[in-house]
Amino acid sequence: MTTLGPDSLPRPPLCPVDDTVEAPEAKGRHCRKLAHGILTTAEARLTEKAQGGTITLADVREVFARLLVPSSEQDNRFSSAEEHCRHLLWHRDDETNRKDPFRRLMVRPLEGLFDHRSEGISRHFLHNYFQFLEIMFADSLGEYEHRCRVVLQSLRVAHGKQLTWETFYADPHTARILSHALRRLITFIESPTGQWAWPHTISRPDPDGYAPSPAEAETVLAALRDTWRGLEFQVHPVGEAQAGVGR
Repeated sequence: MTTLGPDSLPRPPLCPVDDTVEAPEAKGRHCRKLAHGILTTAEARLTEKAQGGTITLADVREVFARLLVPSSEQDNRFSSAEEHCRHLLWHRDDETNRKDPFRRLMVRPLEGLFDHRSEGISRHFLHNYFQFLEIMFADSLGEYEHRCRVVLQSLRVAHGKQLTWETFYADPHTARILSHALRRLITFIESPTGQWAWPHTISRPDPDGYAPSPAEAETVLAALRDTWRGLEFQVHPVGEAQAGVGR
């Protein structure tokens, strides 16, 4: 069996560590556009009702009551806003996940799957994968993130601005974190609850309609298993590495 560990995992290009999360550009711009459209419609209807530049409270209430009645114009406006918000949240989550050291670490075993455009896994898969990690690790997710940041901080002291994600991945402390997390993840996936939760969470379509296939989910799971088994032999002394999941 081929073992995979920190030295044999597929390696992305070197890049400086940047774990700061930037706010999306033009924050709230689309929401303001939606509000502007509704208020513009209300203003036009109030102007029609006004007599001599004045309008009664009853007329104002009537105008706003009509705005609350479903119409094709309003439906299109809200549908467009909802679609935009879904994409905004999707990409914001992706940006957050990309800069979080623990989530990056959990993607490390899968990097080789994204190399081949014709046969590889779409990176859209990662959104569902991260959601599954949040469900599975629950409250302990924050502890894993904290441990990764402690390792990063220690490496920053030693390497300064020369620190790269490659250095983080290769650190023995990082390998132990990944081994521990993968053992918990795979044990859960192979439990009765996990056997239901994994395919149902992973196969959800994204805002663009992409939905991972069962074959892709199995390919990802196989990569996670292989990496975990390889790490077990590196993290633990020979003879103490676990021979099977959950033992």
